[in-house]
Amino acid sequence: MKRVRKLSTSALTAFLECPERYRLAYVEGIRPAEDAAVLRVGSSWHGIREAISDADDQHDRLDAAMAYLDERYGVVPNHISPEAWAVERESLAVAAVAYDWHYRDDDQIEHIAAELPYELPLHDPATGQPVMNGDVRNGVIDNLVRLADGRVAVREYKTTSRDIDPAADYWKRLKWDQQISTYLVSAQQMQRQGLLLPYGIRPSDPLIDTVVYDVMRKPTIRPKYLTQAETKRFRGSGEYCGRVCDLDPEAGTIDGYAYEVKAGKGGEAIKETPTMYGARLLEAICADPRKYFARREIARTAGQLRDYQVTLWKAYQTIVYMDENDLWVRNMNSCETPFKCQYTAICYYDQPTTNGQTPQGFKRIFSVTVNGAEVAA
Repeated sequence: MKRVRKLSTSALTAFLECPERYRLAYVEGIRPAEDAAVLRVGSSWHGIREAISDADDQHDRLDAAMAYLDERYGVVPNHISPEAWAVERESLAVAAVAYDWHYRDDDQIEHIAAELPYELPLHDPATGQPVMNGDVRNGVIDNLVRLADGRVAVREYKTTSRDIDPAADYWKRLKWDQQISTYLVSAQQMQRQGLLLPYGIRPSDPLIDTVVYDVMRKPTIRPKYLTQAETKRFRGSGEYCGRVCDLDPEAGTIDGYAYEVKAGKGGEAIKETPTMYGARLLEAICADPRKYFARREIARTAGQLRDYQVTLWKAYQTIVYMDENDLWVRNMNSCETPFKCQYTAICYYDQPTTNGQTPQGFKRIFSVTVNGAEVAA
């Protein structure tokens, strides 16, 4: 039985960057057994924003964020050290606190709905006719919000390691960003079909044509050793970067975390524990919040969205042709740029994936058919 193709933004991006990446992820259903940190932090930030979307005040919002992180980071994976896991959690907790502080006086965006899944037909833009084989576009719209002037917008939370200064290249690439176009095409289609009526958005209202891009730049600073002078002051006061720490020299712990000490000629140097690192990170973000947080509206004209639908259709037709004729190709220029592909362990070392074989370090998210028999995921 043919598997229905579901062309999400992630699937389209994977195909355009490397058809073989698309095949592995969306035809074979092969995924890394463990989440990469770059993806995990992004999904955790989404989870934080979703958890606090319905909270009424600052205290409730932060409680919701911390409860989410407690659950998300409650169990340390085998492939990550407990310290690294705690540092990752602390960086997200600090970012949540700093984000709420930075935007504390900005109440001009009204939350309407969160995590709206969609599964919509693929259309030939020349005829307007949907495909008849059951293939669809699918995804999730992060948020719908109402702006101060009454317009409805999609809100997209993003994390990045890149510079988000107003003049940075990060913003220039968004002019043709496929995900933004996908969300707006999908939101408009849902609006026209009356699927947004439960949220007070009518088909006759102005079509949703803008995205509020809400970006958090991931911190680059990491836990460090204090100087010997800083260590001496800290041992005396128990205070670090404005935080009063629970220092227990006998147990060798700070706030319950075992701490490392490096001996030197003039004395000792303590390495920051996750909570000490968090205190320093909070100081850094609050000293320059615009380095870490940015919001910008990214709109699309009707013409731009039509052009995007043509691109989407051409990509879909190419996917179908490659799939039906087994003409998948690798784009080796995408192995390390703009990030290291999750499938390099397969491609670099020629690990087999056909006939139901699953390479070491990977898993399958759905079953495949081999010689007429179904191989379970």
